[in-house]
Amino acid sequence: MIKEEIKRCLEKNVEMWQKETNSLPKISYDEDVCEWSDLFVGQPDTDGSIQWQYAPVDRILDFSDLEKRYHVELPVDLKDFYNAYFFLELRGFIDNECISFKPLDETVDVLDNLEFFLGGEEDEESETTNFIVLGLYAHKYWFGISKFGKGQVVALLEEGKEYVLAESLGKLFKKLKIGSPQLGWYSVLTSAEQKHDDSGSFIGGKPCIPATIPLPTCKICGDPLTFFFQVAFPKGHMWEGKSLALFFCDSTYYKHEAHDMLPPILLRDEDDLSDNDLDPDHYQTLFRVFFFDTRDGVLREDYQEKVRYQIIDWKEGRRRDKKVPIILAGEPVWMESHWRERPRSCGGNRMEFVLQVADYFNFEIYPNAPSEMEANYMALQGQPPFRPREENNYTLFCDFNRVFLWGTTDKQNPVFGINVQSDV
Repeated sequence: MIKEEIKRCLEKNVEMWQKETNSLPKISYDEDVCEWSDLFVGQPDTDGSIQWQYAPVDRILDFSDLEKRYHVELPVDLKDFYNAYFFLELRGFIDNECISFKPLDETVDVLDNLEFFLGGEEDEESETTNFIVLGLYAHKYWFGISKFGKGQVVALLEEGKEYVLAESLGKLFKKLKIGSPQLGWYSVLTSAEQKHDDSGSFIGGKPCIPATIPLPTCKICGDPLTFFFQVAFPKGHMWEGKSLALFFCDSTYYKHEAHDMLPPILLRDEDDLSDNDLDPDHYQTLFRVFFFDTRDGVLREDYQEKVRYQIIDWKEGRRRDKKVPIILAGEPVWMESHWRERPRSCGGNRMEFVLQVADYFNFEIYPNAPSEMEANYMALQGQPPFRPREENNYTLFCDFNRVFLWGTTDKQNPVFGINVQSDV
């Protein structure tokens, strides 16, 4: 029965967490977003995560009235799924692609959601009337029970195409391989004085990039770009021995038009981006990413530092936490978005998650650095339309955005793309 398969998956998830962290499963908790659940155990920790435990449902739903009213027969596996267990996170892999179920606890009104679907209303998240949404497939596509099939579990791909994951929900759980988030590295920041032979990972100060690389300028306003941070990829990363430096235009918010304040949109009708789409000479307009052998980097004394220097130490782990300043590899805190999609490939080469910068993590500046300017919406006649920000820091693509860097897996000359997401 499906109930036993669900329990197997949930138990496997608990075993995995106990083995790796000696705790119950954890999820990120934000009191401004999350409803308090009876499944929570204890209080949020200092990382903003909270333990939880699954539990048998404390109610048995009767679907007969809905089925009679709409002249349908819901799949038995679906009804058993809703009457099995409450859980806050259930993730695994199907054919090496990640699959993640939406939380199911006492706060979810299952019958109301099903009536909404059976009544022909469009689901706000998936923008479809074709199936009951159960979760996310491959970090990008909604999946659920098809309205027109016989209990098939399908993923909704681009242009409304459906991909069958399993012939039934029970068979999907039998195929589901429970696994932890991919291994990643999480930044721990320490204030210090920059050394002359700095070839590690750090925020601010002077970049340590090859002498042959010219300091970049903004292709929109012509101002010199500001150095924000540098990553020396740690041991175990596919780019071990390589480094990456990121520059950004701090004049963006008062010298650029609104459409030039964010990276160019990566969304295309097809999955594969062309090499020309991400050609840095025309794609990287208000930012610049440099990738090079770490040993070739030299401290660039010809650069006037603006962002305050901090050392980045990398802590290995498998959690997804949007409060960590910079996450390297692993799995991003990514939300489904229909207008800023994660890139799948470029020139036929698969694109992977490189790093993420947290929303509301801003870059502290030195006292002599020019202030970032912002629009003065309350300006009276004759007053300037822009004013210095009160905060002594710079923002990266607006402070309320999480910033994602993606790259092809080429170990010598990868191609990079950036996009952003916001909870606002």
